[in-house]
Amino acid sequence: MVFKKNNEYGSKPLGEKPMDSRPLCFRLETEIKEQLRAIPDWQQKLRDALPDLISQWTELGETSDAADLD
Repeated sequence: MVFKKNNEYGSKPLGEKPMDSRPLCFRLETEIKEQLRAIPDWQQKLRDALPDLISQWTELGETSDAADLD
């Protein structure tokens, strides 16, 4: 059976902009990970907070000149 595009059961974007299909992964201390995952809707809250953190770090000059690591 062929999966038709734009059908009613297809996935819907969570926001106005589409998300990258490849997840960003990083390691955390176990305790921090458990605390984060205990927060309701933690993924969306983290997505909302990241632009502010990036802006703050950029203003402090803490960004790296490293190229995209794809």
